[in-house]
Amino acid sequence: MTDEDKLIERIDMEYDLTEGFLGRLREGTFDPVGAQRLLGLLAALDLGDGPVDRRLVQLLWYMPLLMEWQKPRLSADDAAAVEQTLNKVISTLERVLGVP
Repeated sequence: MTDEDKLIERIDMEYDLTEGFLGRLREGTFDPVGAQRLLGLLAALDLGDGPVDRRLVQLLWYMPLLMEWQKPRLSADDAAAVEQTLNKVISTLERVLGVP
């Protein structure tokens, strides 16, 4: 398994409903430790100039949407924390993927 495969697997685990930041968020729980873990994983992304793994693209493009959709279900404090995390996720994705 390559380092890229391991990173994809770790990002994929963030969608897990019981352990992952995004999965727990989907279930209505904001986990600040999980948010920092996810941001750390995203910060480690370096796609270079080569082709990008399809699974990685799926995982990355869906993150901001899922996070945005969960905000109305959360308390005001948690929704604000999700908004801050979402802004950091988007900034990191802009750095990694670029903007049109």
